[in-house]
Amino acid sequence: ACACARQEPLALSTFDRRFRGIVAQAVARMVDRDPDFVEDVRQSLREKLFVGVRGTPPKILDYSGAGPLDAWLRSAAVRTALNLREGARREEPLDDELADKLPESADDPELKALKNRCRRELKGAFQAALSQLTSQEREVLRLNLVGGQSIDGIAEHFRTHRSTAARWLAQARQRVTEITREELVARLDWNKSELKSVARLVQSQFDLSIQRYL
Repeated sequence: ACACARQEPLALSTFDRRFRGIVAQAVARMVDRDPDFVEDVRQSLREKLFVGVRGTPPKILDYSGAGPLDAWLRSAAVRTALNLREGARREEPLDDELADKLPESADDPELKALKNRCRRELKGAFQAALSQLTSQEREVLRLNLVGGQSIDGIAEHFRTHRSTAARWLAQARQRVTEITREELVARLDWNKSELKSVARLVQSQFDLSIQRYL
């Protein structure tokens, strides 16, 4: 990722070989199977990742290495495709139908089954949690999970120190997780063994749910 940001030819060609199919599969499954549209998405995403748009730094610099690069790219490809198709702004929330089709953060049959059983309760729990956040906490999460801003980007936005921005983001994520878990437990009539999976379920849906509702 760092080498691509430096426009090193070998890194760029390696990136294209490894992830070209991932973009095509994500876009075809989520939005449109038209090869011309898929190529438009690929070109637009490539420009954002390695060149930057309207004076912004290359988006590949926002990749922190906290998770798999292919999953990060897949999410970026879907957002780019939706924006191109709908002419929507990047931060516009996804509707429920599209959000439910987004790739899962983990291929876990148990979590998928739990999600299907309590889809409505999970949605309500996340919305209730977000409504209890401060405006700053919501903005920090929106910048990171919807706008793709790194800790440095958040710090620059608020004109504060990087460590402060990192602490704000961690606290906001923890608050949403804790409130969502409490709300979900209160809404579900599950036995004790089932409730043990609530924390994993909330964590598995965290990023996609925040992207949807913010």
